[in-house]
Amino acid sequence: MNYLIAGGLLLCVLGWLVSAYQRMLQLRENAVRFWMQIEREVKHRHDMLIELLGNAVADFPLVGQEMSKVMSVNDSCMALLQQTPLMDNSREMENFVRQEKELSVVMENLFAVCEQHPEWKVGEHLPRLKREYGVSRHQLARLHHSYNVAVCVYNDTIHAFPSAIVARAFHFSEASLCE
Repeated sequence: MNYLIAGGLLLCVLGWLVSAYQRMLQLRENAVRFWMQIEREVKHRHDMLIELLGNAVADFPLVGQEMSKVMSVNDSCMALLQQTPLMDNSREMENFVRQEKELSVVMENLFAVCEQHPEWKVGEHLPRLKREYGVSRHQLARLHHSYNVAVCVYNDTIHAFPSAIVARAFHFSEASLCE
């Protein structure tokens, strides 16, 4: 009789361990999925800026310096994405977020300079650039929020008792927020 109770108790503990492990895997994969969507959108924005600005540089040399700044920061964002897995490296994630903010600043500067040139206002380049960049920026903001929520849930789970025991045993590490 005692063996049955001990066996039942052991099965319950083992079942809980497997369940906790599976939950952490699911939460981690959920965060990874959102990060992959962020990467895809950053790549889309990178290609879109190259296409739209690349066509315009030759036509409008007066704003070429601002466009060059945008392209440089845009390339830096892509380079950071391709270097390391940012989810597990908070310092690199901070660098990525800093580059994203810098891109927003140089884009605003580009838009301000372009507004001073009438040939840009009447052409199709500026309105299309503003529209597509705005859509991409909105999409990235939504994805950053979703990613951060997923990471918070995952990080809370691996730090909460008793699942923290399982997290340490199977080397689950904290993921970095994209703030």
